[in-house]
Amino acid sequence: MDAFNQTVDKMRAVYRLYKAEGALRTAVTPGEHSDTEAIRLPVYSFFLKEFLGVDTPVVSEGPVDEPEPRTLVCFATGSHSMKC
Repeated sequence: MDAFNQTVDKMRAVYRLYKAEGALRTAVTPGEHSDTEAIRLPVYSFFLKEFLGVDTPVVSEGPVDEPEPRTLVCFATGSHSMKC
């Protein structure tokens, strides 16, 4: 959490420069770095507020199509070629 808190502090300083410190929101959920509903819901709320002006919490989501783990591939070069 130290790295997270340090990053948030740096982000807060930037937001403060733009007099928007109140717009900075974070979400911490249990578990490792993964894409779970618990972390997606606050993100959805953020986008609703910032892009549509709707300030309401999102409390659930519909079905999510999650890709197979073997299809999620990252390469240091940025290439996404699947040559095997």
